[in-house]
Formats: sequence, structure tokens, C-alpha cells
Amino acid sequence: MPLSSDRRTNEPYYRFQRLVEALFWLHDFKVEADKRISLRDDGRPYEIDLLVTSPAGAKSVIDVKLYRSRTPNPLDLSNACQRLLAAQAAVGADHAVLATNLNRSHTFSDDALPGGVVLFPFDEMLDAAKSDVELEAGLTEIGRELNSALRDFDRPVDDGASASRRADAPDTLQTLVSLRSADAPVGPSGPPPSRKGHELAAELRELPSGSGFIKLSSEREGVAWRLFEQICQEGLSYIFQGLLDQWEEQQAVGGDANRFDAMCKITGDDVFSRTLIEDFSSRYILFEFKNYTDAVKPNLIHITEKYLYPRALRGTAIIISPQGLSLDARAATHGALRDVGKLVLDLNVDTLCKMLEDKDNGTAPSATMEGLLDAFLLEIGR
Repeated sequence: MPLSSDRRTNEPYYRFQRLVEALFWLHDFKVEADKRISLRDDGRPYEIDLLVTSPAGAKSVIDVKLYRSRTPNPLDLSNACQRLLAAQAAVGADHAVLATNLNRSHTFSDDALPGGVVLFPFDEMLDAAKSDVELEAGLTEIGRELNSALRDFDRPVDDGASASRRADAPDTLQTLVSLRSADAPVGPSGPPPSRKGHELAAELRELPSGSGFIKLSSEREGVAWRLFEQICQEGLSYIFQGLLDQWEEQQAVGGDANRFDAMCKITGDDVFSRTLIEDFSSRYILFEFKNYTDAVKPNLIHITEKYLYPRALRGTAIIISPQGLSLDARAATHGALRDVGKLVLDLNVDTLCKMLEDKDNGTAPSATMEGLLDAFLLEIGR
């Protein structure tokens, strides 16, 4: 059961990808991991998670998605499928497969996915791994980790969604069986892959820091700091669709002299959203967009902290800037949480751009934001 090596394998997503890879090796498929290709639509590079070949020679492109919610956003599923279909066309594969850590009952059925994309759900993976104790244990741990993060401590990893299939043993491997031959069902073609995230990321990368007037290649023009605010908010609305809602901008708090750049309400049920709601007294998030040339200084942390009121369910702020927070500013955020329970997170432009591009590929922002929060909490000393 060969596994590709990767320095990132301790991260949950890459552990899950390696387990899916091992599952295909177990069933006699040849596997290429992290294969880079150019898509036909615009020649942009794209990395296929897995390209597998059956003993009969049928090829399948596999996109592995580790969701942090049991109700994935339909836009994320649609974007993932469209990118998969573009990759399938680019390499001439027989099948396009979406492999997820959710049971079939928590995602769309195959006939609801565009272009004949095949769904490989988590309950079928567990069934297919039963001949390998180590592999089954690894997959079970992935399921338990999501249960723990969502506070479903007593929920079985396989909650019975596949029970009706298990009564009929041949059906438990229906996805793997379908990938062994080149007879792929032809489904309705969907729209071209989304480019919105890439376009917004390109604008952010082109935008200079500071406050001068600028006209971007996209024809958008204006004062740089104001464009930065506009593009960031458009990007956040796109990235967090279904997770953050009721956006408001440039609101006064306690008088016209006190303003934050944007605020929204948390509406998601993913791990990051639930953590903010349940552990940080936050139903609302404040955003500050600072197009500074240098790293953000501590004074902005102290100003932002004044806008946060945990008792009003407004206990979290996120500061977006090109250079991120200075060391002193990071120390100030530690003090804000340690002393008064207010959470101020740092999101730099490079990370935001990566999240925008990932969104086009159907990747939700939850895991990235979880990682930022985990790293921040682990930094805090006494």
C-alpha cells in the first residue's frame, strides 16, 4: 500500500488524502498524487489530488475534500465539480470523482452533481477499508476528529447512513466498482469553472499599499486604501458565503469618531463558526482592512479591542493587512484575549488570496481559519 511522502502529512487534510490514496492502492489501482496540470480553459496550473488507474486501464481524477461541517455549501460542491470536470478533460480521464469525509446522506446524490461527477462518500470508504485494520482505523480517526470538533462526542463515526447498503454487500463498493471500467455515464455539462476568487486575488496582489490613486488592470480605480477595503469585503463575502451574512460597513460605534470597517453575523455550522459562537461569545465578527506599507502596530489592536463587546456577542475581530501584525501587535492580541477575553486574529493578504483561489476550487475557508485560530491560541503564554 504505497503512500506518497509529504512534509505536510500531519495536517488533517493531507492525512485524509493519504488515506484515500492508500484505499485505492488497497483495491489494486495505481495512484499518482499531487499531479500538476494546465487546465484548458485558461492554461492556469492546477494540482490534481489523485490520478488513479484501474487494472483495466480506466483513469479517474480524484478531488479529496475534508469538510469541517456536515452541511457543505452547495457553491463549494459546484466549484469543486466544475474544476474536476476541467481536470478530467485536460488529462482525458474516464471519471471525475469527489471524495469527501461526509456520508452520502450529507451530500448531494450522484445525479445531482454536474457532468457525471462521481461521489465517493465517507461511509463507502469505511466499507472499502474493512480488509485493512490500519487503514480503517485511520479513516475512523478522521471521522472522530470531526465529531469532537463539532461537539458530537457520542455520535458514531458511521451513523447508520449506509446501513441499508450494507444489507446488500455488493453495493457497499459501488463507487470503486464503477471506476474499474471506462464506461462513464455522461451527465449534463455545467458552467465553466469559477474565476471570481482568482480575479479578486489578482487585484489584491496588484494593489500597492498606501493611499495614492490607482487604476488596476481590471479597470477598477480609486484611492488605494478604499479599493483595498472594497476588494477585501467582496472577497470575504465570496469566501464565506453561507458562513457569514448580514454584512455592514463603516458603522459608527459610540459616536462618529469611532468606526470599524465591516461587521457581519456568523451563520455557519462549521467547526470555526461553532468555536467562535460557543467559546468566544461571538455571533458577530468585526473586520478591519488596513492597507499599510509596514506591519500593523499595537495601537491598532488597542483601538480595535474597544469595539469588541463579548456581552453583546461581539467578541471577535479579524485584521486584514498586506504585512500582517508586528511582533508587538501580536503580543497585544495575546493580552486582549488573556486579560479581557477578546479575540483579535491576524489575516494577511497572501493568506486571503490563497483562500480566494481555493474557493474557486471548491475548498471552504473553515480549515484555514481553524488553523489560524489554533496557531494563535498555542502562542499565548502566561
